[in-house]
Amino acid sequence: EIYNICGGFEQSNLDTVKKIIILYENKMHSGIIDMKNYCDFSFNRVGQDVRYALDDSKLKSLGWEAKKQFDEELNEIVSYYKGKFIW
Repeated sequence: EIYNICGGFEQSNLDTVKKIIILYENKMHSGIIDMKNYCDFSFNRVGQDVRYALDDSKLKSLGWEAKKQFDEELNEIVSYYKGKFIW
């Protein structure tokens, strides 16, 4: 059988990228971020998906629930890759 895992959290890719940039650049209080300095918006992939959506009700019916929250975990993820990943 197939069980989808999604945790009931949804946000745009652009919002996710903004949060990552803010954390990576330590810009918590800097206000507006010029995304053109970080992202190339000139390319659109043919057939590019506008939205990804999953239904995890089948898994939740077995008692599963998300134990982590995306925004609460993101700082640790960014810190890890900032320190460990070879850019």
